[in-house]
Amino acid sequence: GLLAARRAWHEEDARRLADAARAWRDDADAIGAQLLEASVTKALNNNSYKPERMPAEMAAMRRWAWSGEVGGFDIARYASSRLAKGTSKNKARPEHPAFGALEHWHAWQATAEPVRHAILADAVAWVRERFATQKRRRAQIGFDDLLLRLDRALASPAGGGLAATIRGQYPLALIDEFQDTDPLQYRIFRAVYLDAPATALLLIGDPKQAIYAFRGADIHTYLAARAEAAAPHYSLDTNFRSTQGMVDAVNALFVHGERHADGAFHFADGGLPFAPVLARGRAERFVRAGVAQAAMHLWLLDNDTPVGVRTYRTEMAAACASEIVRLLGEAARGEAGFVEGDGPLRPLRPADIAVLVRSHAEAAEFRAALAARRVRSVFLSDRDSVWESTEAGDLLFWLRAVAEPSSDTAMRAALATRTLHLGFGELEKLNADERHWEMRGQAFFALRERWRHAGVLAMLHRLLHVFDLPARLLSAGHGERALTNVLHLAELLQQAAATLDGEQALIRYLAERIADTASHHGDDQVVRLESDDDLVKVITIHKSKGLEYPLVFLPFVSAVAKARAGQGYRYHDGEGMSLELVSASQGGAAAAEAKEAAERAALQEDLRLLYVALTRARHACWLGIAPVAETARVKEPQVHRSAFGHLLKGGKAIANGEIAGLLSALAQGNGAINVAYMPPPDEARYTPPARADDLLPPREPRLARAEPWRIASYSGLRYDEAGPEAATPAPETPTDDIIVEYVAESVAVVADPTSIHAFHRGADAGTFLHDLLEWIAEEGFAAIAHDPARLRDTVARRCERRGWEGAIDLLTGWLLVLLRTPMALPDGKVVALGGLADPTCYRAELEFLFEARHVDTLALDRIVCGHTLGGAPRPALASDTLNGMLKGFIDLIIEHDGRWYVVDYKSNWLGPDEHAYTAEAMRASILDARYELQYALYLLALHRLLRARLGPAYDYDTHVGGAVYLYLRGVDGRGHGVHVERPPKAMVEAMDRLFEGATA
Repeated sequence: GLLAARRAWHEEDARRLADAARAWRDDADAIGAQLLEASVTKALNNNSYKPERMPAEMAAMRRWAWSGEVGGFDIARYASSRLAKGTSKNKARPEHPAFGALEHWHAWQATAEPVRHAILADAVAWVRERFATQKRRRAQIGFDDLLLRLDRALASPAGGGLAATIRGQYPLALIDEFQDTDPLQYRIFRAVYLDAPATALLLIGDPKQAIYAFRGADIHTYLAARAEAAAPHYSLDTNFRSTQGMVDAVNALFVHGERHADGAFHFADGGLPFAPVLARGRAERFVRAGVAQAAMHLWLLDNDTPVGVRTYRTEMAAACASEIVRLLGEAARGEAGFVEGDGPLRPLRPADIAVLVRSHAEAAEFRAALAARRVRSVFLSDRDSVWESTEAGDLLFWLRAVAEPSSDTAMRAALATRTLHLGFGELEKLNADERHWEMRGQAFFALRERWRHAGVLAMLHRLLHVFDLPARLLSAGHGERALTNVLHLAELLQQAAATLDGEQALIRYLAERIADTASHHGDDQVVRLESDDDLVKVITIHKSKGLEYPLVFLPFVSAVAKARAGQGYRYHDGEGMSLELVSASQGGAAAAEAKEAAERAALQEDLRLLYVALTRARHACWLGIAPVAETARVKEPQVHRSAFGHLLKGGKAIANGEIAGLLSALAQGNGAINVAYMPPPDEARYTPPARADDLLPPREPRLARAEPWRIASYSGLRYDEAGPEAATPAPETPTDDIIVEYVAESVAVVADPTSIHAFHRGADAGTFLHDLLEWIAEEGFAAIAHDPARLRDTVARRCERRGWEGAIDLLTGWLLVLLRTPMALPDGKVVALGGLADPTCYRAELEFLFEARHVDTLALDRIVCGHTLGGAPRPALASDTLNGMLKGFIDLIIEHDGRWYVVDYKSNWLGPDEHAYTAEAMRASILDARYELQYALYLLALHRLLRARLGPAYDYDTHVGGAVYLYLRGVDGRGHGVHVERPPKAMVEAMDRLFEGATA
């Protein structure tokens, strides 16, 4: 097929190119000399073949001939036909077989059949099916899928029943803005309501305002529906928005266009006629110096010669901006504004003026003209996505720098962004001043912490203040736009962060959203209005639909909208929308017809856009007219191809010197239309009137202050001798819990290496021992006790990671002894860890989290002190209130003979041998560290867990055995290293009530 033919073409192309290269290689020196002589003697035109360039060009040809690398050089310039074009008059063309070989290859190039469009057309069905498959696999559905599935269901054998069900629920359907429908939507409503008794489908729309073809709207569907609808048809014939003069002017313009063969809206079959409308009028009128003004001002830039598009835009933007300055100046003097009857004049305000444009480029041109005259403006568009803004790209650099604050490259990239606007001096200071570089780095480290603890929105708000961005942006032109975009993006990223995990995931999300322009739709992504201040509004015609403004400027209505190259021709073929991908120059008659139909459809929509734009004005509008051409060098204007030009002369060419007469004929006898040459722009600047900006008195908060709420833990409780800074956040993991507990312990190492008392101490060693015991519990205490080799292997691997190879045998032997050593329980029973053969009888690292309702720590302290260790003196808790949740991790819970025990591992170093771990020494350690408070809280957690699991059968005295605290270094089976206590039921129940909000 096509691809096979393309492959054969490439093979022939490669063969011809190889022949040309061989011919050049065979005689390269002679060829070079011949061409150099021809250029020096001017046999070859020196404009195309310069003698001084010949050595470099011959070197490029040699490189191609020997290596096949073109390197961007145009080798075809030495083909026979190209040399013939470059040969001077009355001179002989250079001849050589290599030139003929290149010509043979060059001629073949023109025979290539384009395959891009054929591949695209073939890929449409595949991509559509693949996309649907991916959505099904991900369980995703879009709005289009809802329509497509409903359409398929209505067309199925069961479709009649479905339609009846819909009619039963909605016997009467009213659809507004139906001019923006499409064939699929209408097919659905037609299937439900056509010829159905006792139902009605009311379609409301104005086809003259069908301007959303780029969104899939199809005016031909509306026209077909109107033709199919049962009589009578109703029309609204009165305009309630505009003055009588404004309505008369618009009527005159479109009635004039309706006299042409294709009508005002360029439908050859008269499918969309224009009918004049009535006006209800307005009570107020627009006046300048006490004189009522014409409704439509047609400003002509030039009548005699074509005007280039750039000149047209620049001159008309400047003239309209100058007129706005004059209007606002008159308003400041009380000479321009709106009067109702004999009432006072309401001065014109900047917000009363709208400038309607088609594109960003037009908006930027006009806003620049306004800014040069110190008139503030705001731009509104319904197609601008905030993801496409400069600020979105800059935000990506900021996030990367905050996520990796140690990266000098990322930080410099962030500081160099346009939005931060720190200048070259800042970047140079980073190179020259190390303290400044460190200060910036610390700022990004602080921002990362803010991101991790408070979210990306809070971090970005903080970044704005760190760099004083709001004040600096608002002092610059268009700074409000940039600041609004940053805040908008920050909100979108905060929403996305709720479904993403970590900083890098959010950075990838932002990068993908910026790159995926096809996803830039949705109301939440449209750029927001940067200010609601009293500003001139520059707005796209699409965005203005449905809105109204007292005064409207249309400075660029003579411009011809150009189709994007490479987008194909989109047109209606009589049955539906079609897209021709092959250009008219390559596709023959069919492509030419498609191009003509697409241009007709584009002009039809331009005419409807012009109608929408003109009908936005309440009182007056200004139109910029000129004999516009693509460039000033074109001899005849192309204004007839614009919507306004079509209304003037029905699409026929408008010659030089003709446009003024056409405008005069349009305005003849109609006082609502004023035709004049464009007033020359001036440099006058607008000075807004002073206004009182006295601040209102501050509002007083009336809402009750939210009470403090936090997640607390045993390790976060403070004691009287500790200051407020000693408060510790609740641990996130069991490892955090251990580190907090041992962080103050010295890390010195005992010299004697022969016993466990010589092992490292401190938080790192404590975490290491706890992790080993947790692993043993997960693998099974009994299993590991009977498998010393496996235990040693694990100990060895973990010790090697820390550089503790010398402790491998010591720890292995000690752990085996620990597992086999019987431990006394609070009730006098004995159990060894290695004897716990049933994994269901114990649970390691049990996390708990329960509510704490306004718990008074002093009351908690009184309860625990009164029921543990005989009321012995101990450090007192500081006064505090726990409100929120209490969190913790219990090292081990075991069940033995029907009772549950809390077991906690302590790696504290109390002395050089086991004799330092007597009952008295451990009791002193418990009291000093307040471990009895820890196991009281653990027993409360166990109490609540058993009560929930066992229900009414639960009894504390029966089921809770107490607490077992193992001082690991001292456990020897002879009473050393094991502290046990079983606090009374009264303590646990008093704590339970306290945490539920009771007082004690």
